[in-house]
Amino acid sequence: VALSCLVAGFFSPSIVVAQEAKKAPADRQRGGGTPVQIQQLVSPSFKVTPMVRQFEARRGKVLEFDFTVEATARPARVQVLAVSMKQDESGVILPDNRPVDEGVVKIEGDTEFELAAGTERVIRGEIKVPNVDTNFHSFGILVRDFGVEGDEPNAPDAANRPRVKLKFVTQYLCRCDITVPGARSADLSKIEIVGGELM
Repeated sequence: VALSCLVAGFFSPSIVVAQEAKKAPADRQRGGGTPVQIQQLVSPSFKVTPMVRQFEARRGKVLEFDFTVEATARPARVQVLAVSMKQDESGVILPDNRPVDEGVVKIEGDTEFELAAGTERVIRGEIKVPNVDTNFHSFGILVRDFGVEGDEPNAPDAANRPRVKLKFVTQYLCRCDITVPGARSADLSKIEIVGGELM
């Protein structure tokens, strides 16, 4: 029996997930067979530092950013995307499917590359601060791999035993936060002073 699934998430560098399931002894007694055991250790195939870049710049200024991607104990094939962001009801920030204007966020060099185990690569790019009257912007850089598959269900040691095949995907949502000094928010621009008194 082969079960395929996708495990995806936004890892911090320290997260390690372990999954283990065992068949109850009563089931073994009724069926008379070998108990089913599933055990898979999951760890990120790479890490990214830093997770957030913070800037202060005026409208129209071009900013340069960089993030370092480091493969862990195994090789990684990495994809880099500039993404919009959204916030769900729980407050968690997630990538959005809306396209990002290439005139605002530009990633330099290859957006897909391979890393040997233990090696690193620097992602570089530019952001042009939008010429709109707001005092804060945040842009996302999504860094993810193409997944790592578990053991093949048809491996020799899997004969006559149920097997579970998993695919694990590592992805990080990095942010570039920009504060615009002197800019007014849209709400503040609507405020009108209708009267006053000199004290």
